[in-house]
Amino acid sequence: MSAVPPSSRMPPGIQAPGGASKTGCGKGCLYVLGGFVVLVGISAAIGFGSAGDSNDAPSMNNSYEAIAQCEARIDKLLKAPATADYNTDAIGSGAGPWTVTGTVDAENSFGANVRADYGCTVTMQGDMATTAVDYFNE
Repeated sequence: MSAVPPSSRMPPGIQAPGGASKTGCGKGCLYVLGGFVVLVGISAAIGFGSAGDSNDAPSMNNSYEAIAQCEARIDKLLKAPATADYNTDAIGSGAGPWTVTGTVDAENSFGANVRADYGCTVTMQGDMATTAVDYFNE
């Protein structure tokens, strides 16, 4: 019997003994990776560029703080503050004065749910707030 040399044709996925396999992903992976890096760069540039553009952010925070300060003062006037459901709006800018108005639904001393109108003036100075209740109509 004579020796037969191995075939140069191999089925897909089978390596010839001692043969080197081609690993890596070549140009396709580089294009995908490059595209990803470009997208991340653009996203970062857009995000960082707009971070300081909003002049309304401090006013919005002060708006929420003015509302919270007024609602805390109105809570002290209610018979059952734990039952309070507020609908509040604030108008102002910066440190104020902020005009806070709204309605609150809460239980009275008889347990009936009643609505009251209220208004406050809130002025902020640093981390301190001065709140005055202008009216509270049950």
